[in-house]
Amino acid sequence: MQITNIPNIAAIQNASVRSSETPVGMPVATPTAAQPEIRAGEDFATLQVAHDALRQAAPDFDVTRIAEIKAAMQSGAIRFDADKLSSLIMSIHGGKR
Repeated sequence: MQITNIPNIAAIQNASVRSSETPVGMPVATPTAAQPEIRAGEDFATLQVAHDALRQAAPDFDVTRIAEIKAAMQSGAIRFDADKLSSLIMSIHGGKR
């Protein structure tokens, strides 16, 4: 397949930028002052304490509620309909509406 309807294709094909040149409008990297010292051990310890506290305060999921739903599905009180679920997913994520 060849694309032939690109405007200004000749200008694009004939343009070249040497590695020593910077194209117009492109930012130029400049050396900066010394970077601050990274203290990975101390930073990790601080983040780990915060992470643990957050997990205790707000768990990712409700274990009790999940157990209730599993029990209801196993007893037949809740029927899982894979077709219905897939239809809903398709309607939300790009399927025909």
